[in-house]
Amino acid sequence: MNFQVPYYLDEATWWGVEVFELKKQLETARQKGITVRALFFINPGNPNAQVLTEENQRDIVEFCKKEGRVLLVDEINNVTRIPPDFYWNFSKSMIK
Repeated sequence: MNFQVPYYLDEATWWGVEVFELKKQLETARQKGITVRALFFINPGNPNAQVLTEENQRDIVEFCKKEGRVLLVDEINNVTRIPPDFYWNFSKSMIK
């Protein structure tokens, strides 16, 4: 069986992802006997085009490494509408 385990975005950080929330959802899933194999993110997000910060992305990458989870990311290829100094993608976060 496949299950979707939700995570919640924090409006106070312009729809960022709090690692403590990921940990909470992962633990809740474990308690229910659900094995989470991967985390999936869309960056920039829909429908408001929020961009996860470099720090937030690095925290997510570290969380996935620590927990041994696959990180799947859907990111745009065309950044013509987003200033280059504003957009940071996950591949940069994984390299540094």
